Amino acid sequence: MGGERAQSHSKNTSSMLSAALASEGRPLSIYDYARETGISARMLIHYFGSKAAIDTAVIANVQDGLRAEVTRAIEKAKDRRLDRVFQTLAARNRQGVVPLLRFLLARSLSGDRSAVAAMRAQRSVWKQAFRDMLSAEEARQAMILLEGSLIGLILDELKP
Repeated sequence: MGGERAQSHSKNTSSMLSAALASEGRPLSIYDYARETGISARMLIHYFGSKAAIDTAVIANVQDGLRAEVTRAIEKAKDRRLDRVFQTLAARNRQGVVPLLRFLLARSLSGDRSAVAAMRAQRSVWKQAFRDMLSAEEARQAMILLEGSLIGLILDELKP
């Protein structure tokens, strides 16, 4: 029984993430989530407990996705060359990194403290990953390049 509940919770969290990403960071009401996922608002509250818990689960899912994307890129560059890490991230940006970051950035700019905390935590993950593979100065430069590149990718996707 517990396994079924965990599986259902995971599936619902995934549905919430899809709805949140489709909103491009616009805060969603419980009814927006219900409409986008096809799950009644009552059932969403049953599964998650509150609207705040849904938002927390979505942001945690976004953070996990970003961590997985960066880890995958670093692991793929077996020789740990920075240019290969960036190539992998750039190749996957439309599917993974950019939509997740766009969501977190929009939520952060709207004043969502949990999104700001997630962005800060994500930066820490990236910094540590670069420190593990580069000298301190190279890691600092890599962060500047990564952040600048990601901002550029997000801006390129914005509609005029």
